[in-house]
Amino acid sequence: MAFEFRFETVLNQRDWAQKKAEKELAEVQTLIAREKTRLENLLSALAASRNELRNNQQTRIEEVKLYSTFHDDLKNEIVRQEERINQLMRLDAEKRQALLKASGEKKAMETLKEKDLLCFNKQLQKKEEKFIDEISMIAQNHKMAGR
Repeated sequence: MAFEFRFETVLNQRDWAQKKAEKELAEVQTLIAREKTRLENLLSALAASRNELRNNQQTRIEEVKLYSTFHDDLKNEIVRQEERINQLMRLDAEKRQALLKASGEKKAMETLKEKDLLCFNKQLQKKEEKFIDEISMIAQNHKMAGR
């Protein structure tokens, strides 16, 4: 007689939900890393452009205006990029909570399965002990009858 967990389907569904939540969190974390790299690139471009302007002693006013416009555009893009990262960080927090919930629900089912298995094993052990007792009794009765 084999053990069959009565809620195996539910456990499988909760396992699937946990794996899905893990995958979604990983995807968001990958996006965050990518967007942070993009932000670093924008900041580097701004710093490089400022250094270029500082180091060029013979810059004309028209060039300074172009640099200024370019810097303003970069600053605006940096602000937008920071907001994108902040949105992704909020999404990351949501996905973490979803993963914690899914993990907890799966763990509850696993605990129930372990308890059911222990109960099953105890019942099986009692049946085996009863069977052994019956065999011993029959063997003893045969010995008594044979005398």
